[in-house]
Amino acid sequence: MKSLVLLAASLCVLNAGYIKEALSAKDDHNKLAQIYEDACDKEKKASGCYNLAVLYSRGDGNVKKDEAKAAMLYEKACDQNFSMACSNLGYVYENGKGVKEDVEKAREIFTKSCKNGLKEACENLEILGKN
Repeated sequence: MKSLVLLAASLCVLNAGYIKEALSAKDDHNKLAQIYEDACDKEKKASGCYNLAVLYSRGDGNVKKDEAKAAMLYEKACDQNFSMACSNLGYVYENGKGVKEDVEKAREIFTKSCKNGLKEACENLEILGKN
């Protein structure tokens, strides 16, 4: 049990660097994008890829909306089993946002995310099955 607690604490510390930087960026979305990009590419953090994808999918602040780039980043995070990224990627394929619409691919991705325990993905999968 003690080793599990130490492992969890270590993981929090490893993520703390980019999270602390992101909090300091506040409303400078370009700086925030750079921090997330570094976390994604240099540190190989799925959460960095996911957060950067969210910025591009929404076009927050002075970051230009780019749905294709967002889809690529969601996929990168999903490949690391980041469930929210998988769920968002499923939505992207279901609705053709930055990728060619592909309901079967969406179903496959929602299934992966659902199996990883994300309730939202399970609900999306159920809705997709009714259409």
